[in-house]
Amino acid sequence: MVKLIQNKHIFKIYIVALTAFLILPFYIFVNQSSDSFNCLNEKNNTFQESDILETYIEYESISIFPEYKNILCLGKIINLESNNNTLFIKRAYSDQLFTYGLDLILVLFFTASFFRQFFKKNYIYFQIFQFVYFLLYINFILNSFGFYAYNIPKYDPGYFVFLVFIFNIKENNDDTLGLLSQFIFFAMFGTKYFGLAAAILIIFKKLILSNFMRYKIFIILPILFFIIWFKKPFDS
Repeated sequence: MVKLIQNKHIFKIYIVALTAFLILPFYIFVNQSSDSFNCLNEKNNTFQESDILETYIEYESISIFPEYKNILCLGKIINLESNNNTLFIKRAYSDQLFTYGLDLILVLFFTASFFRQFFKKNYIYFQIFQFVYFLLYINFILNSFGFYAYNIPKYDPGYFVFLVFIFNIKENNDDTLGLLSQFIFFAMFGTKYFGLAAAILIIFKKLILSNFMRYKIFIILPILFFIIWFKKPFDS
């Protein structure tokens, strides 16, 4: 099975799939600049703009699986209501996209361990890109845009992502860089699996853990975590 995956044609399909899914989650932000009301509920599409003094924006989840046509509505206005000189705007997002979509992207990132020979010297840059992608997406975009303030649960990877990490420990235990990158992800963003991942490495894969120690990982991780998640009090 591993040899079947490590095929140049499979690698090309892998790159195309990864690129497509990397772009898709950002579609919601691109659509926010659109003034199209194609997704607007017709019963609430009338208001007197001159009477509006305040505007409130909220996000409402819509299903995109299996209603794939709803992808075109992500980020767009789906409801407009005015009340007492206040305009209430609801834009569409998808909790499915923020969970299943990101899980799929993570699985694709973690699967890169099987294609190291095709990445060659670019493998290290790919791992850096993986971290930067989620740093920008989860931290700066979701937090800074206020998405987590609108009853959107904080993203945590699903169990299938963790199973891929375990599979990599078994099949790609010589990929110190890839496993280290995945371990850092669990420490920074997928914290519900971090303790379990650390315990597995301590009990069963002490050699991999010792390789991690060469990078002083347990000194760097707390510093990174503090900078990313506890920087808010210093922003003012």
